[in-house]
Amino acid sequence: MHNPGTTIKHYQITRVIGYGGFGAVYEAVDTRQANRQVALKETFEPDSIRAFQGEFAILHGLTHDHLPRYDEVFESDGNGYLVMELVPGQSLADVQKQVQGPLLEMQVMGYALQICDALTFLHSQQPPLLHRDIKPANIRLRPDGLIKLVDFGLLKQGTDTTHSSRLGLTTAYAPLEQWGGTGMHTTPRSDLYSLAASLYHCSPACNHHKQPTASQQNPTRSYHHVS
Repeated sequence: MHNPGTTIKHYQITRVIGYGGFGAVYEAVDTRQANRQVALKETFEPDSIRAFQGEFAILHGLTHDHLPRYDEVFESDGNGYLVMELVPGQSLADVQKQVQGPLLEMQVMGYALQICDALTFLHSQQPPLLHRDIKPANIRLRPDGLIKLVDFGLLKQGTDTTHSSRLGLTTAYAPLEQWGGTGMHTTPRSDLYSLAASLYHCSPACNHHKQPTASQQNPTRSYHHVS
């Protein structure tokens, strides 16, 4: 992890947003462009470096109000870096923690329309682009009310049956087909499932004190039971 003030390529780190065993995320400024603020994602893992490169190759040419801008991907001293738009504000998960309960129904409906707009754009690409990790933590609300769908680490291009790892899946939001099973594969409907689950958990209809069942904690239990 790098400290504020460190410069990597032409990006000067101003704040550590978060870090873990696989990498870190920084707030930084691009010193070439009048200190424009960016988000700088760093990874130490070779597989994640390739994932950064794939994510950038797919998304850097796309422009949409509800998606972050992708600027650059590069390697430095053996680590991989992905540079993208810094989205100010909070995630819906953080907003929900602040209010200590559900959000207003009209708020949730407004957020839903914006996210559906982003998904319509992604799913209309040829081949379709699937986010596959929609959850309140990956939906950011800017101070001006604009929603941005972020964190495309599980991005998939197309709907073929290529096996994908369960690593990174979030219980209660990932649909059954993402957990595996013969002949099962993700489609645009998988994103809609995750969106619906996210909106439900933010809404007044959700019982926030009810504990998830064993099958909700691990959906493969239900799958193997009925197969």
